[in-house]
Amino acid sequence: MPARPGLRRPAAVLAAVVVLAVGGAGSCDPEEKPTVDASRRAPSAPTGPVLRASFERHSELAVAEGLRPQVMEFATAYTGYVLFTGCAQVCGGALFVTFDGGQSWLERTLPFERADSVNFWLVDAGTIIVSARPGGWFRSTDSGRTFVRGGAGDEPGPADYARGPSVGCVERKQECPRVLLLDGVPAPVQPPLPGELRGVSRGSDGRLFAASAAGAVVTTATSADGGHTWTPLGGPVTVPAPGPPANATSLSVSLSVSPDGKDVWLLANTAESLTVYLWEPAGWREVKRGIAVNARQLGEVAVGQRVLAVASTRFSYLYADGEFRNADRPSNALSVRLLGDGTLMTSTAPSDVWLGTGDAAARLWSRITVDPQW
Repeated sequence: MPARPGLRRPAAVLAAVVVLAVGGAGSCDPEEKPTVDASRRAPSAPTGPVLRASFERHSELAVAEGLRPQVMEFATAYTGYVLFTGCAQVCGGALFVTFDGGQSWLERTLPFERADSVNFWLVDAGTIIVSARPGGWFRSTDSGRTFVRGGAGDEPGPADYARGPSVGCVERKQECPRVLLLDGVPAPVQPPLPGELRGVSRGSDGRLFAASAAGAVVTTATSADGGHTWTPLGGPVTVPAPGPPANATSLSVSLSVSPDGKDVWLLANTAESLTVYLWEPAGWREVKRGIAVNARQLGEVAVGQRVLAVASTRFSYLYADGEFRNADRPSNALSVRLLGDGTLMTSTAPSDVWLGTGDAAARLWSRITVDPQW
């Protein structure tokens, strides 16, 4: 592939790897520079109080003029990808991969030279999909070293990229029945729940959980045989909704299971607030209601030890007793999810990702940022 206009080498320039602070909450201890080995190693869970600690890893990546970060995704604490897109003399993109948690980046050659729009899907640590419009979509199973053309259409379907349970459409249409998909394929039997299916999750033992909403009433079910048979999970839950009851028609519902499978959380939010429930032997117990939400910042994930990480107006932790505590770092987050190796990932922008290793709310954070170098 010919060099893109304005492209300069080297492809990646590591600008900084810095420890910001290590100590107890509120500590003003002096900064401490880690060794390379320490920063590469995924730290074990801190003990005692939640630690205030973070590493800064900033890189300036040489790309064609006009390209800016569109998305940065990680599969583990070590392996991640960043896609740049944009237009200057021509429209196109640039793709980079890291195998050391953002300390260094390698450029991968995209299977097209120019495109009006470029999209990216992370399937697993070594499998990614990119699409170009026009041009179609391409899959790589070796971390972007090589690509092969995908199937028909400009973009892949759910069966091409989805892993685990999700709620979605089988066909590529804007309006279609939303069903339970397992690895992008409809489940053997759909959960027999009233209303519209809204949320699904799967525990470490393979057990499936599903939730539907009919107005303000949420109903849940579970399957222990891969979606062949379903059993009601407790009774219906009526979610408190601020304002007129009609507002409840836009209720968003999700489920999250902790990595060890012991905690099952039910999350229901309107445009104004979030209500959280925890499954217990007696049924769904309301943990907290009225958590303020922001339309641009919302996401929840069970992190174990009866703790829920929440990306809302601030990045916070909710405990089973109802305590809601803002995190020292990161203070902001547009999204939050748990990676396959147990790392907690939040993002504040397409060029700004935080990775937290550890257990529950005790995390050692690394902040990875990238900028274009024109």
